Amino acid sequence: MNCQIEKRLGMKNLIKSKLELLIELGQLMELVLEQLMELLIEELMEELMELVLGQLKELELLYFDAFIPIEFNASSVYYIQKHQMDSF
Repeated sequence: MNCQIEKRLGMKNLIKSKLELLIELGQLMELVLEQLMELLIEELMEELMELVLGQLKELELLYFDAFIPIEFNASSVYYIQKHQMDSF
């Protein structure tokens, strides 16, 4: 009788320790996933910033190409827009 009780207690403790290990493993996996997500977000943000800067440079070129000189003066140059910039 005592032998069966000891076996059951031993199994219970074994199962409990394995469950605790599984819980710790789950928590570690959660931390790793969070760190991976942060790294992925940082990398995606860098790529997005590069794309945005590229688009801004293209927009800047388009904006300055939209002006044509119409009159030269000793102190300044006057420009007139080729296209309406309202669409921006």
